[in-house]
Amino acid sequence: MSVDKLSDSIAGCIANEKAYDIEKTCIDFGMDVDCEDDPYRSKFKYVKRIIESYSESKLIDLGVTVNDKYNDVGLSKALDQITNGKYFELSVITRRAIIGAIKNIRNVDVDEFLNISDLDYLKPDLNFNFWEDEPAEPFTFSSLLDDVTIQFLSNSHFEKFLTTILHPSILDNEVGKEIVSKINKIIEIDGKNLVQSDEISGQATYALCDITGVEGRVVNLIFACNGPKPEILIEDAINNRIRITKNKDSCLVYDRPITNNGFLWKDLRYWFIEEFQDSGLETIDNKIYLRLLDSLDSEVEKKFFKKYYNRYVNELKDDLPVLIPQIYLHYDPYSQSFRGVKELVRQRMDFLVLFPNRHRVVIEIDGKHHYSIEGKPSPKLYSEMVSEDRRIKFLGYEIFRIGGYELTYNFESVSELFFKNLMDKYLCR
Repeated sequence: MSVDKLSDSIAGCIANEKAYDIEKTCIDFGMDVDCEDDPYRSKFKYVKRIIESYSESKLIDLGVTVNDKYNDVGLSKALDQITNGKYFELSVITRRAIIGAIKNIRNVDVDEFLNISDLDYLKPDLNFNFWEDEPAEPFTFSSLLDDVTIQFLSNSHFEKFLTTILHPSILDNEVGKEIVSKINKIIEIDGKNLVQSDEISGQATYALCDITGVEGRVVNLIFACNGPKPEILIEDAINNRIRITKNKDSCLVYDRPITNNGFLWKDLRYWFIEEFQDSGLETIDNKIYLRLLDSLDSEVEKKFFKKYYNRYVNELKDDLPVLIPQIYLHYDPYSQSFRGVKELVRQRMDFLVLFPNRHRVVIEIDGKHHYSIEGKPSPKLYSEMVSEDRRIKFLGYEIFRIGGYELTYNFESVSELFFKNLMDKYLCR
């Protein structure tokens, strides 16, 4: 029976631990160890007795957790059987197709690959072939892929296997892009996609993500709201899953990787063209500019926004860092943190600029509403603002506040000096 097979596989994995570690291991997996059996007599029976009363769903949950640690082929197969083929996020059929697509990759340092992917245990002892009384054949990447074990790696281990193939130390970046294209055509049927997650020395690294539209994409920025405030729920800050529960059409949702070069105008343009199926290259920059401007209500903010682009667009052109207006959420894969970690996004920022080398700059234009209520000074409001500034700074942002009064009466001199200092500091001009 599939339940018995799963139970045996779980017990078998845990029983590989030393007898004196069995109880602690079970506790670490959240298991109730109030059991009269003695692990020193039989480790396997000890674990079996603990889980014999588990429901099928609880047993499956435990099996998934155990397999993430032990990566056992038998347990993988048992989980796939009891879930009717739904355990593997990438099915065995898909995995075989992937292996076929990458088998002819040449010049892979298999030792380096196994080391990075933590799959060293797949390498056999190759010192001597006792059957033939001669040195064994060299262990190659192709022979590694012949090992049927690869097809039944746990989900987390297969993902590591897949992304390691594309690691810059394993594959040249251009070759990697070709392989990504091939693999994505194979895995899209399972609702998955390889996307660039970061870069090392200018070369891309990749992550495996879900294909699920706005609510499941790797969201990096939510900004430029020109209608009702979006309701944004962060469901899983570790895996970068958010859900826009209301008014998602009023904001822009950027889901491309933000590299070490920062967020530049050309990045926004390429995304905008694809997102809105707009091929009018002669007018696209103006459309984007007007869409961003439309999200601003304050005349001072609009004037500030126009000043930035009028001042630098002709000089920096495509490499101009975007002055992002009305930013609700910024997710930084480098630090693996949301701006509003594990909570509803509380407050939008006036502007955000993502400069090269991961310099993240928040710009706030302070009007009376930042420090007063109905014209009366509010220490409480001011304290909340200062507290929020501290929180943002601890997350790695620089924050600059400009008084609305300054801009109202000395706009040209204040804005010109501010932007000059900003660009000199973060663009090393």
